[in-house]
Amino acid sequence: MNLADNIVDAFDGVSSPSVSLDRVIGSKICHAIDDIVLLVEKDPHLAFMLDEMGTHLKRHYDHSLRVGLIFQDLIRVYGEVNGVSSQSATVAGYVHDYGKLSIDSSVLHKEGPLDEEETAEVHRHNVLLATSEDIHLLNDGDYSGLLPIVIRHHPYSRRMAGNNGNVFYDRRIIDGGTIRAAYLLRVADRYDALSSVRVYKKPFSEATIRNLMLPFDRLFPGIVEYLVKNFPPPKNYSNPT
Repeated sequence: MNLADNIVDAFDGVSSPSVSLDRVIGSKICHAIDDIVLLVEKDPHLAFMLDEMGTHLKRHYDHSLRVGLIFQDLIRVYGEVNGVSSQSATVAGYVHDYGKLSIDSSVLHKEGPLDEEETAEVHRHNVLLATSEDIHLLNDGDYSGLLPIVIRHHPYSRRMAGNNGNVFYDRRIIDGGTIRAAYLLRVADRYDALSSVRVYKKPFSEATIRNLMLPFDRLFPGIVEYLVKNFPPPKNYSNPT
C-alpha cells in the first residue's frame, strides 16, 4: 500500500477537490502526508485498518483519505485543540468512516440513491465505529482521545445501537479541545461531501458550497474561503448557482 500516492490520487480535481499548487500550502500538505505515512509505517495495526478500508470501501476510502488530509490541515490552521494528541489529530480523519466496513456491501456500494431503510443502515456506521475493537485498540494505545473525536463529528447527539434497539451512546461533553477537533472534522467531512461526486450527484458549485457551509464560517471565520482556495472544488458541478 503506497499511502502517499493514494492520498494524492484521491484529489483528482475532476470528481473531487484538488489541492492548491501554492508553494506554501503545498509544502504544508507534503508535511501532513509525511506525518500520516510515518505513523502508518510505525503502527502495523493502523496500517491493517487502512488497508482494509482501501480493499473494501472503494470510493468511501478515497473520501476518507481526502477528509483525513483536509482535517490535518484545518487542525494546523484552526487548531487550538488542547488535550488532543498530535497522533490522534493526524489519524482521526482517515479512520472516521471505519464503521462502514460493517455495512452490507450491497447498500454501501449501491449505484443510485438509497431508500429510507438503506439510508438508516448507512447512518449506523458511527455506532459500528464506536463499538469497533480496532478503533478502541487505537484509542487505548497511542491515539488517546481519538474515539470521542470521530464519534462527535456527526451532528446528531445519539444513535440507536444493538440488536434489541434500545442501546444508546451519547456524545458526552469531554473537553473544549475534543469538541473543537470534532467540529473541524465535521467541516472537512461536509466540505468533501459537497465538492465530490456521489452516485446520485455531481459536485456542487463553489457558490452553493459557500452557501451551505456558511454556518461553519460563523464558528471558524474564514474557513470556507480557506477551503475553496486551498482545496478547490471541481468545475463539473451539477448546480451552477
